[in-house]
Amino acid sequence: MFEKEPRMNWLSLADMMTGLMLVFLLIAILFISQTQSNIQKYKSVKSEIYQELKEAFKTKEEAWQMTISEKNLTIVFNNPRALFRQDSSIITSDYKEILDEFIPVYLGIINKDEYRDNIREVRIEGHTANTSAVYNSYISTVKLSQDRAREILKYIRGSKTYMEIDSLGQAKFEFWFTANGYGKGRAVDSSGDFVHDSNEKISQKSRRVEFRIVTNSEQLIDEIFRNIK
Repeated sequence: MFEKEPRMNWLSLADMMTGLMLVFLLIAILFISQTQSNIQKYKSVKSEIYQELKEAFKTKEEAWQMTISEKNLTIVFNNPRALFRQDSSIITSDYKEILDEFIPVYLGIINKDEYRDNIREVRIEGHTANTSAVYNSYISTVKLSQDRAREILKYIRGSKTYMEIDSLGQAKFEFWFTANGYGKGRAVDSSGDFVHDSNEKISQKSRRVEFRIVTNSEQLIDEIFRNIK
């Protein structure tokens, strides 16, 4: 009679541990399911933004030599009119003409209700070609590229479209927009490929600024990997 009590206690403990494992397993399954659902939702929004950008600029892609990346929602202008002069961060009059058409459409898309809550950041990324007599070090090219990105951001903020946005909308844009300088580190060749990868000659196309939309899907995936680590 007395010998059965330890066995009964052991069985109760085993049952409790099994129950706890099932609870944790259920929580893990629910978490994974919810995470996958969120990722699919954000991916869908990302695809919708890409499609809308493509549709909005389809009549300008050829003239502006514009590329829109579906992978990371980056817009690049390859038209020489939309490039900076060597060693300069001054926006040319030709580039301003392009920006005056580009800005209202671009801001209009990212400010839509269906996209607004799914955008984490809008990056203006400045770049340069190789070093020069004026900018003769990598760090100095970073400064030049930062100046280029900042001038574009300043031009956007001074545009009629931006000025007509209400204070809440402008506050949202201020939260989103960043001006980043990459220097000559991501210089491209004549095909638009990174010279770091292609080992080809650096092209004047490197004197550029890119526009990139970062969605919540990218942030969510980063957070998942951080939690796993």
